[in-house]
Amino acid sequence: GLVLCLLLSRVGFAFVNTPMTQAALSELTGDVLGQAAALIGYVRQLGGVFGIAALAVFVQWRSAHLAGTGAVQIEPYAEGFVLVGLMALVSLAAIWRL
Repeated sequence: GLVLCLLLSRVGFAFVNTPMTQAALSELTGDVLGQAAALIGYVRQLGGVFGIAALAVFVQWRSAHLAGTGAVQIEPYAEGFVLVGLMALVSLAAIWRL
């Protein structure tokens, strides 16, 4: 199940990444084009790092909040995955408006 979800997400990212990058770089030429491509890659990586860090903080916070209950081991991760899913839906809604 998890492997299939990861596979589908990577395939979806591959289909979305190229057109988004092409649209962002289509009006640029020369040296600015290379700099913009590097900046897009950097910002994408930085966003991933901040997203993972925020998710880790959320899971740690929920684990501390649920300490002493039987749900402390699985519940924070389940809530984190739900949070990531909701963020993905919000992103899809924003992309759909474009």
